[in-house]
This record gives sequence, C-alpha cells and structure tokens, in this order.
Amino acid sequence: MSSPYLNNLIIIGCILTYTSVILLGLNSGLTSENNFPYICASRAWVLMTGFTLAFGSQKKNNNNDDDDDKMSK
Repeated sequence: MSSPYLNNLIIIGCILTYTSVILLGLNSGLTSENNFPYICASRAWVLMTGFTLAFGSQKKNNNNDDDDDKMSK
C-alpha cells in the first residue's frame, strides 16, 4: 500500500523537475543578462529539490511496503 502523502510528494517533485527543464532552456533572448545569476541558482535548486522529493519519496514508499509485508507474516 502506498501513502497518499508520499504520492503527493512524488508529484510535486516531478513538477519541480519539469519546471527546471524550462529554466534550463532560458537564454539571453528571453531574459536580461542581469537575471542570469538568479536563474542559474534557481534552476540548480529547483532540479535538486525536485529530484530529491521524487526519488526520496519513492524509496520511503517502498520501505513502507516492506514493513507492511513483515507485519502481515
């Protein structure tokens, strides 16, 4: 059984990861060069946070499934 809260964290992580793809595609034609330090930092943080939420929640979700199997035996 999976937890709805962990599923929501996975969804949020995926959305953040996909958002980082948009940030990675920005260039000087779309934004000013003065904003590049902020965009560069934000895309790294958004990608890191999204990846951590998506895959960290999956691992925790799988561990809960293993605990449920042990308890049913």
